[in-house]
Amino acid sequence: MARKSSIEGRLVAVLSKNLNRRRVSVALALIALALTAGIAIPVAMLRAADEKPAGAENRGRRHEVQREVKAGPGEARRLLGEAR
Repeated sequence: MARKSSIEGRLVAVLSKNLNRRRVSVALALIALALTAGIAIPVAMLRAADEKPAGAENRGRRHEVQREVKAGPGEARRLLGEAR
């Protein structure tokens, strides 16, 4: 005897009365949403806590250079050369 073709198997599955084809209940959808949010939000918070803001390591030095630039043009060139 020959095997069922894939189309025949799919058609039998579509026409099967044993499968539950009801919509997802509102309660089940809310439970799934709560579980997803309960996992996604803490993971996002952990990842955000690990990241440093862009330029955070140079921010203090930049303000220091800006204050010292007022000393004069020669001093400013020296300080800017060190900051880069």
